[in-house]
Amino acid sequence: MRINRFAILGLFFAAQAGAIGVRQLDLHLPSGEAARATLWYPSASSGQSVRMSDYLHMDGHKGDLGEAIAALLANNPAAVPADLRAEALTTRFRALRDARPRAGRYPLVLWSLRPGTVPAQAYLSEALARAGFAVAVVEPLAWKPASTRGDFSKHTLFLEQSIGEIAKLPQIDAKRIAVIGWSHGGESAIQLAGRNPSVALLIVLTPDAPAGGGKLNVPAVWFDERVPPENATSDIHHIRLRGVSPRCFSTVEGWLAARAGVKEPHVTPACARGYEHAVELVVRYTTYYLRTATFSAR
Repeated sequence: MRINRFAILGLFFAAQAGAIGVRQLDLHLPSGEAARATLWYPSASSGQSVRMSDYLHMDGHKGDLGEAIAALLANNPAAVPADLRAEALTTRFRALRDARPRAGRYPLVLWSLRPGTVPAQAYLSEALARAGFAVAVVEPLAWKPASTRGDFSKHTLFLEQSIGEIAKLPQIDAKRIAVIGWSHGGESAIQLAGRNPSVALLIVLTPDAPAGGGKLNVPAVWFDERVPPENATSDIHHIRLRGVSPRCFSTVEGWLAARAGVKEPHVTPACARGYEHAVELVVRYTTYYLRTATFSAR
């Protein structure tokens, strides 16, 4: 019998109040660039929640969604059988598409991701929204961030301008902002936290690049086997999750790790456990630093 780890992990968040919504916005940045934002937020609505297939559509995937989900689930898409593809595509999440925002203003959590990974971080984004945060992924439409030093700097400027545009939304509390960087997005997140005084917390999930982007002068939560940079002037929490690779920190990898029938070297029980722990810890640290701790803008 297959056990859906999403259902088990969801019990942890069941006590957190309120529905959540997800919608997409078109942004026009001061640089003249066009961008697409995916935004999760606390909601006052009820209705049917989105599926994984909806998240793939929102992320711009066209054509055969079975092939798209297989590519996300495994290094070798051919190893993902048709029934597992169908099950993944029809998996329901908690967010309600285009739901009405709940009254109030919410701290912002901004993702720094590589392109095409909105579905990979949907579950963690929903968990943060259920905890009372607005969560945004903003992607440029005319280019794709890569993993070279020049692209990191360009992506950092893009994210900085994105914060300014999202902060104009009435439900955003622009005085309380966290940035999360995953994999290729880790270096851009580090740079952004070092240069933007509105960022109050940095969370880094196994960054692919070294932390050479600037001084860490905000509290940071560092999920990686490698030692964090020594140029920190604020709290830094180093969390080592043994056996956890960058691909473990995503919805689809955590989901696959709980299934039978697909063998991937990076998908192990430790990967699944690491994903669960990471979601819980990210929510707890973000809640502490953006809602509980006393801090002042730099």
